[in-house]
Amino acid sequence: MEIRKYASGDLDAVLTLFYETVHAVCLGDYTRAQVDAWADGRPDREAWARSLEAHFSLVACEGGALVGFGDIDASGYLDRLYVHKDFQRRGVAAALCERLEAHARGKAVTVHASITALPFFLRRGYRLVRAQTVFRKGVALNNFILEKTPPERTERRDMMRALLKADGGYVSVYDDKDDTAGSAVGSVVGCDERFVLLRGVDEEGRDDGYTLRALERVFAVERNDAYLRKLAILSERFEHSAPFAVAEGADMLDALLGFAVESGEYVSAELHASGFMDFRGRVAQVDAECFTLNAVDGEGRGDGVVCIDKSAVTRLDCASGAENARKYLHDRREAQKEETR
Repeated sequence: MEIRKYASGDLDAVLTLFYETVHAVCLGDYTRAQVDAWADGRPDREAWARSLEAHFSLVACEGGALVGFGDIDASGYLDRLYVHKDFQRRGVAAALCERLEAHARGKAVTVHASITALPFFLRRGYRLVRAQTVFRKGVALNNFILEKTPPERTERRDMMRALLKADGGYVSVYDDKDDTAGSAVGSVVGCDERFVLLRGVDEEGRDDGYTLRALERVFAVERNDAYLRKLAILSERFEHSAPFAVAEGADMLDALLGFAVESGEYVSAELHASGFMDFRGRVAQVDAECFTLNAVDGEGRGDGVVCIDKSAVTRLDCASGAENARKYLHDRREAQKEETR
C-alpha cells in the first residue's frame, strides 16, 4: 500500500469513495435517509477541491486504485478519514491517521467522528469530549467530538501514575470536574495506559468493592494527606480480604470484568463520561471488544440484556455498596419467585 499526498487528479476517486463508503459501511449505524443526506451523490466539487488543497491531505493506494483518504487542517482538526468498503480492517485508516496526526506537530488533534468511526478513534487514544447532533439537508445525524492529546502533553498523566503505586497505601483520585469535592478513595490494584483500578474503601475504613477510573479524566491524585492517614487508622478495626490478583501488564478493564464473571458480583458501568452509571447488572459474557450484562433496575428487577463496547467505558464499579444492594434485591426477588412456584 502506498500513502502519498493528495493531487487534484484524485478528486473523482475521492468523491466516489466517499459516497460508496457512507452508503455501504455507515449504513449499519445510520438510516437510509441519514446516509442519503450525508452523501447525496451531488457533491460541491469546487468546495471539496478547495478544502482538500488547503488541508494536509493524503490518499492511500493499492494496485493503482485509491482505497482511502484523509485530511487535517492547520489547527489540528482531522476533517475526513474514509476507507473503501472492500479495504476495511486492513490497516488503511490507521496508516493514514498516523501520518495525519504526525503532521499536527504537537497540537491536540480533534475529530467529529461518526457512530461507525467512534471505536476506531477511541482505540487510538482519543478522548470523548461530547456527543452532538448535526443536521444535513434538514436530517439529524449523531456524531461525537473527540480529542487526542499529543505525546508532549502526557507528562501530566505520567506524573499522576507515579503516585498510583500498588503498594497498599490509600489514594484519592479526582476525575469529576463538576464535583471537585468528590473522589474515588482506595488502594491501587493496578494501572495501565487507560485505567487505574482501585480497591475501594468507605469513610469508616471498610472495604467497598472495586472502581475503575479512566486516566484521561483524572485531574488530581492525592496521597498520604491527613484524611487518608486517618482512614488507614480506621481501617485497622476491620478484617480485609486480599484484592484479586492482577497479572503484570494486564488490561485493567478485562481484569475487573474477569473478576466479576468469576465471582458473580454486580457491576455498574459509566459510558462516554456521561456523569452517571448507564447500566448495572451481572456480567454474563466478555469477548475481545464487548461484554454483556444481565441488567437490573434500581430496585433489583431484571431489566433485559445489554451488550457494551469496551471502548465506551469510562468508569466501572464492582461489588461496592450500591452494586451489593441491587444484587441482594435481585436475589431476594428470585428466591420469592421460587417459593411461590
